[in-house]
Amino acid sequence: MNARDMDSSIVSAVHRWYSTHGIEPRFVPEVVDWLDPVGRPETDGERQLAWLRATVTPLVRRLLEWYDREELIEFIFEGGDTPEIRPIRELS
Repeated sequence: MNARDMDSSIVSAVHRWYSTHGIEPRFVPEVVDWLDPVGRPETDGERQLAWLRATVTPLVRRLLEWYDREELIEFIFEGGDTPEIRPIRELS
């Protein structure tokens, strides 16, 4: 049995199992092309950048409302102490 035949067998078994349990699958067992990977997998770096964009970027933008950009960059990348960075407007 080759890999394609095995894919077909697995898909058929899954389809049959759901059908016999009263759930109508939203695929036909004869079509296994959807099992092929779509696109390329994300790298660790891509996942980490996505996380930065989703979580850190909004926080940094908010901090830029209160702190000087250059001081904030130095604080983040040079590991400065909190007392070293002074707000440019009142914190809320």
